[in-house]
Amino acid sequence: MGQNLPAPPGAGKLERDVETMTISDDVRFYLKHRPYVTELLSQGVFNYSSLARSVSQELGLGKAKTSAIKAALIREADRQKNSQLDAGRKISTVLSSSRIEVRSKVCVFLGFRTPPEGISTIAHSNSYGFQMSVLDQQDAAKIRLRAGERLEKGLDLVIIRSPQSIERTPGVISLVLSSLSREGINVSEFISCAYDTLLVVKNRDTERTFNILSNLMS
Repeated sequence: MGQNLPAPPGAGKLERDVETMTISDDVRFYLKHRPYVTELLSQGVFNYSSLARSVSQELGLGKAKTSAIKAALIREADRQKNSQLDAGRKISTVLSSSRIEVRSKVCVFLGFRTPPEGISTIAHSNSYGFQMSVLDQQDAAKIRLRAGERLEKGLDLVIIRSPQSIERTPGVISLVLSSLSREGINVSEFISCAYDTLLVVKNRDTERTFNILSNLMS
């Protein structure tokens, strides 16, 4: 049934429209405001009785409602599991239709401007007052850094080319990044452009990145 994890500490009572809400509504309301609990609940790691008491206390429902809350939590956990299975199938469909490309020996220019004229940019993004450009490493010597700018070398660019369905499939990029993170791979820069996902990684991590992504797509 799970690992008997105790209920999480509360953060004060949650306010809601008590006149129109059922116990199931109360439980969904609680979980909506405790997303980390929802994630753990779907994995079956909570002690339902302990969690039911916590929900009852935070929502001010009283001890008499604990059993009904527990039943609603179990139903919600089953619903979350089914939802995750469905989402997982959709993510797998997108990834199985994707392909990987690798461009070696790139560098990243971080500054307040676009690269100097004559330097070809592979990818570019900008935020408020700051810009990032992925360049061929052979062009690094052509850039004279100004105060506050920097140039990162020893990088490779991993490109995931996906079908159009990635735009309407939540969780694809989250799975990619979390899979890399679990293996200790840091993504230095990330750009999403239409159906392409660009990941900049240290060249020492490129082979492992390629293998991890290939396994996700198989």
